[in-house]
Amino acid sequence: MRSMLIGVLAAVILCASAAAQVEKGDKEVQFLASIISVEEITVFTAMATYGVMVTPNLELGVGPMISHVSIYFFDDTRFSMAFFGRYNFSVQNKTVPYLSGQWYQFDFAPDEPFGFFDYSYIQVGGGVKFFINPHVAYDFSGNLGFALGASTTVTTLMGGLSYFF
Repeated sequence: MRSMLIGVLAAVILCASAAAQVEKGDKEVQFLASIISVEEITVFTAMATYGVMVTPNLELGVGPMISHVSIYFFDDTRFSMAFFGRYNFSVQNKTVPYLSGQWYQFDFAPDEPFGFFDYSYIQVGGGVKFFINPHVAYDFSGNLGFALGASTTVTTLMGGLSYFF
């Protein structure tokens, strides 16, 4: 009985939806996370962002990220930061697609021989928010980043929850 109740509650939460009512001056707090594990390699990433709607369609914000990498007997934890802008195509529907751009700094004090800009990335991407009520949305996004100091590219796919107030 308890399992059935949990299943019904999960279905209602996943299926319920509401139109977005985003306006100029609204704020967004977003939580994203990912974990990758392949044999002896594990990468855990968690990110929180804070954004402000400059116009009903344009959002600017910032967010810290923490990444923990474990490879065999080596562990490393990095604190990073992203500064972003998002253009929302629609702000009055249940589904809100957007384009984004961001500057992402993976390491603020890299070890030699790497420099600061070897870990700086300019990213472009897009995503979609699916509102489950006027204040909460699921967010799925993808970004392609280009390193400023090296010829490295990074593809990032993330999902999480957004809260608007």
